[in-house]
Amino acid sequence: MKKALVLSDSHGSLENVHLIMEKFQDIHTVFHLGDLVEDANEIKKNYSNVVVEFVRGNNDYKNVPYEKEVLFCGKKVLLTHGHRQRVNTGFLSLNLWAKEKNADIVLFGHTHKPFLDKGAGIVLFNPGSISLPRGSNMPNFGKLEINDRGNICAEIFAIDSLKNINKIFQNTY
Repeated sequence: MKKALVLSDSHGSLENVHLIMEKFQDIHTVFHLGDLVEDANEIKKNYSNVVVEFVRGNNDYKNVPYEKEVLFCGKKVLLTHGHRQRVNTGFLSLNLWAKEKNADIVLFGHTHKPFLDKGAGIVLFNPGSISLPRGSNMPNFGKLEINDRGNICAEIFAIDSLKNINKIFQNTY
């Protein structure tokens, strides 16, 4: 079984990331979905025991790809920030792109709002924002687990004002 943290839209604030990394020490991979690339590089530097995969967001100006394909425990995972697929207006473009790439899972951010669904046979997973949430005052992040049978478990967590981490949603596919 492999476990990954799914983070997006940290925007230079890594306090919550450090809190999460302390709590989830059995993590193999961190997926950072943009805004800001510098934060992903900082995670890489501070947590050399995990693989950090990341993409560029609409507020990133480094020469980093906007999209990336990753094989994670036998599943094809697409990483994108989501602004190029216009996720603020819906998921049609995201779904079409994922179908074209034969993806199992699409991880995206940009909206700062958590979202989890298996539309059109593809898991769409937005962890929300770890630093600047919208629609809530609690920062969000995700965890993705794939077991030896290929089952996908996706979870969304919130961090309250007392720095408690609470699971707010989970689904298994």
